[in-house]
Amino acid sequence: MTTTSSKTLRILIPLRPVPCPRPRFAGGRAYYPKNYNEWRDAALTHIPAVNPLYDGALDVLVFVALPPFKTVVRDWPRGDVDNYAKSTLDVITKSGTVWVDDVQVVRLAVEKFFTADEPCTSVHIKPYTGLIH
Repeated sequence: MTTTSSKTLRILIPLRPVPCPRPRFAGGRAYYPKNYNEWRDAALTHIPAVNPLYDGALDVLVFVALPPFKTVVRDWPRGDVDNYAKSTLDVITKSGTVWVDDVQVVRLAVEKFFTADEPCTSVHIKPYTGLIH
């Protein structure tokens, strides 16, 4: 099958980015912290519907814009880029409106940086056009 379009889909999640935490366990059940669940629920409202869904290999760029530290600690934001990517990809998958599953992502680039503007996550999705070996 072919993907929806050769154009890049841009998604803006205008919320302070939250990295995906490790699940917690209690009473034999796994759960995520309240702040992550609240972010995920709010982020879901910003994921557009694509018709038809992307169904082929995808190339994804994730830009994570975070507020600066109140005091200078270091020149880059906290949080692992892979955890910011995971929370973002999981929200898009959970929406069920962009792609079938995030297993379709064959190339992923993530950049985190400080911003003087509002914190947000910007996602750029396009069909993968490289070689799959």
